Amino acid sequence: MGRFSEARLQRPTVRIGWIAPRVIIGVAFIATVYVGAILLTDARFANTLGWDLSIYRDAAQRWLSGSWFYYPEQVAGPYELTNGHVLYPPPVLLLFVPFTVLPVILWWLVPLTVIVWRIVALRPSAWAWAGMAACLAYPPTVELTISGNPLLWVVAALALATRWPWVSVLVFAKPSLLPFAFYGVRHRSWWVALGACALISLAFLPMWSDWFTVLVNARGRLVTLGYSASNVPMMLIPIVAWIGRTKATASGRREGGQGETGARDGQLGCTPRGDR
Repeated sequence: MGRFSEARLQRPTVRIGWIAPRVIIGVAFIATVYVGAILLTDARFANTLGWDLSIYRDAAQRWLSGSWFYYPEQVAGPYELTNGHVLYPPPVLLLFVPFTVLPVILWWLVPLTVIVWRIVALRPSAWAWAGMAACLAYPPTVELTISGNPLLWVVAALALATRWPWVSVLVFAKPSLLPFAFYGVRHRSWWVALGACALISLAFLPMWSDWFTVLVNARGRLVTLGYSASNVPMMLIPIVAWIGRTKATASGRREGGQGETGARDGQLGCTPRGDR
């Protein structure tokens, strides 16, 4: 009788543990669809789709034509920072320039495919899926995705770092999210990649002074320590997948002919913190 009573007491706990994350995922999915629908159909947000992508494609096109990458007013003196201004460091042109000719759909398709691939490969637990769903449902995450913000590629780089830790060096493309770049800092390959990026950056040496001037001249309500705080939930998606990966993955399940051990996946080199 005692064993029967104990089993009855334990059963609701098991059910709650199974149901709760799935409820969170369902609610988050509905919230994501709702926010996305508003951004795509509400007249107040008519220009959201591809808005950020158009800013950086235009900037790259200007640069290719021999004109300026950063707006003249950004370099001339103090200016009011708006969402249309370019704050990325010069080497990001290596990403922006190809998309002056490539099909626009690839801007979304490539990074999203990479992110999904890595998440599936990590086999996250149900609670990890719930955490990722909550991050995805966060309205700025939906907006950044629909607008084609370069953050998509930064998140994809971090997702790849769960397999090849050195790729997290590419997060330096968004300096305001600097802590995430140190994901693979414990690996020698990360330092080699950092050196390679430093050498590549030398090709843009004449533009670096402009970039520093642009940062120093920025003024307004957007210039705060929490400038990229709204980016953090989206950055956390691959981190949550990595933390919540199943034992089969964490213990070295072979994928694509290579063991995916905890060391291979990389160790977190810092506590993530939050540039549109």
